[in-house]
Amino acid sequence: MAAFQSILGVFGWKQPLERLPFEELLGRYAGEPGPVYEEFVKRLHRIIFQAALEYLTRGNHAVSQVGVEEMTTKVFEEFAPQFASGKAAMLLVDFAAAVRRVLDHQAFEKIAYRYYYLLPIYHLKDDLEKKLLAASYQRGIRPDLVEQLAGQFNMPAGQIQRSIEKANASLKAVIADDFTPWELSVFTEGYVR
Repeated sequence: MAAFQSILGVFGWKQPLERLPFEELLGRYAGEPGPVYEEFVKRLHRIIFQAALEYLTRGNHAVSQVGVEEMTTKVFEEFAPQFASGKAAMLLVDFAAAVRRVLDHQAFEKIAYRYYYLLPIYHLKDDLEKKLLAASYQRGIRPDLVEQLAGQFNMPAGQIQRSIEKANASLKAVIADDFTPWELSVFTEGYVR
């Protein structure tokens, strides 16, 4: 498959941004800065929104949809100037620092586990598994998760449940096969093992 994609690359075909692992997004930034950053924001917006909500709720801040959205936007604006300046493999770690600067460490801790699991999720080969797990981790564990995903993906709840179970098995294999323990400790601050 990699050889086939290399051949297609010679002819100018590029893999869609939504299929790329996080660390490969930066490789496309020079040629497609707007779409690459939009894909980055799309992947992380929901989870950063949840951190901003936690931050505002915990403090003595007025909490509204608009206020949480503004705080979420501040996080992405804080990070935008340095988006393409770091090492590709450290993209999520660098963004986590921006989350901590704008919000705080406690707000980041509420999402850290789900946030860093997005790194190996975007290494899954099966697009449906990747999309289901990414959506699951972005939303967080909740009693109605399967029903929400069934609505989002227009699939029966039973099929969603089976697909998530299969995707979790694939995720364990990706973590074991695609990353060394050192890489996981550095690229995810030790949250993924």
